[in-house]
Amino acid sequence: MVNKSTGFTVILLTAAFLLFARSARAGLLYGPYLQSLEPDTMAICAVADHGDRLSVRLEGGKENQEVNAEGEQPSCARFSGLSPDVGYHYTLWLNGQRLTKDPSPAFVASTTSDLTFVVLGDTRAGEDSFDLSHRAIVKSVEKTVVPDGILHTGDFVERGNASALWVNYFRLESELLANAPIFPAIGQSDQPAYLMRKLFPVLGHAPYYSFTHGPAHFVVLNLWQTGSQKPAEVSGDGEQARWLREDLARARSEEGVRYLFAVLHEPAIGIDGKIPPAIRDVFMPIFEAFHVIAVFSGAHYFSHTVKNGVHYITNGGGGAVLETQSPAKGTFLFFQAVHHFIVLEIDPARARIRAVNENGAVFYSASLAESSSSSTGQASPTFVESYHGGARTVPITVFFREGCGDCESFKAELPNLARQANVTVVATFRTLTDPENRAMLKSLTEREGPTPIVSIGDEILVGLKETGPILEQALRMAASRDEKHHGWSGRWIAAGAAVVALALLIGIFVGRIRQRARNR
Repeated sequence: MVNKSTGFTVILLTAAFLLFARSARAGLLYGPYLQSLEPDTMAICAVADHGDRLSVRLEGGKENQEVNAEGEQPSCARFSGLSPDVGYHYTLWLNGQRLTKDPSPAFVASTTSDLTFVVLGDTRAGEDSFDLSHRAIVKSVEKTVVPDGILHTGDFVERGNASALWVNYFRLESELLANAPIFPAIGQSDQPAYLMRKLFPVLGHAPYYSFTHGPAHFVVLNLWQTGSQKPAEVSGDGEQARWLREDLARARSEEGVRYLFAVLHEPAIGIDGKIPPAIRDVFMPIFEAFHVIAVFSGAHYFSHTVKNGVHYITNGGGGAVLETQSPAKGTFLFFQAVHHFIVLEIDPARARIRAVNENGAVFYSASLAESSSSSTGQASPTFVESYHGGARTVPITVFFREGCGDCESFKAELPNLARQANVTVVATFRTLTDPENRAMLKSLTEREGPTPIVSIGDEILVGLKETGPILEQALRMAASRDEKHHGWSGRWIAAGAAVVALALLIGIFVGRIRQRARNR
């Protein structure tokens, strides 16, 4: 028979053993993974059991920091004031026990030199066959490239509200996510997206966001099934489209930003060649007006094509079952249904992509943009300038010829016109010495001169004599009209102005006659 003191001792020893065993088995549900909130800020995030104590120690540069995060899910240690081009190492501790092994994970918060991103999507973690392909893609990334960041075009897991599937996703990509920040787009299978938005702080304020890294600015959009999404998310006057115009206008005015990219989930151009109406009518015109270089979207294949100067790249070979249908001839410049990821390489002179399969072999490459000024010393045939004058943004395209004397006076007048119309004008200037720009103008109008030729909505204004007196009215109308309503042409505006003037003259004439009659 065991006496009370002996029994109490056994209980204490058992409790101590259980506590020690729990500490020895200390682990994480998710993480660590990185979230880049600003160019000089990085969040190191993890998800542990409630009540566990997370500690992150950052080493690099001149300072060591330690941040404790408890209670939140996920727990994120945020470090700010980070220097560009500095490698920061960190260690993760849970309940006083070190979890990260040597060599410690490391990251670079931002760079002033060349930039490398990995782009992948449709990983669909949760299905055994998908996870095998997903794991092979991750291994291929790890032996191919050391990325500065990861762009994911959505469909992370099979069901967005299944926590166990997210555990599986983070387990498969643990090494990648610990060393490079991930920038997620929400996919169709990630719905309902409340758990995903909780896991990724960059999605905390809105399901769409943007960030700048080196010479590139990225917008990540909430477009996953535009045919069934809310009007505020997909319509031309909706919240997301308004935000996109304003964000791209700001990015164009940022010093050092050379390239604009967009990321979304729904394929911009489907395998059948069809373009979802909201993307065709609302978002493609915005991409073109602001001269976005490339748009990355998801589907279960790789494709590349160019439309109105914008590269559309579909990548969804992260693990999910591959597309079995073949596209019609001429739909894409290149198509292949293969598990893959994309390496996006950016430097001040050019941007290019390499598509890499699960064995690490490059099966496609293409240049997205090259700075002509870096090689020839000549000005770019297309450039964008922003003129701030109000909250609403109006994009215009200006075609001109070299030696166009009127063009300089027109450019000088644009800031005044923007202020008078109370809009921000984002003007894409296209010289007609470039064959692509000539073809674009021909698709808009047969009129070739004199320049400048201004395209705004459905209107084409030619030469200063036509452009000067009408452009301010056109800017006001473009800013206020319903996106679904087509704007008047230049001659209808002029005719309307003439009718109003005639009505005023008639009113004045009739008034004078009545005044004379009363005087008699």
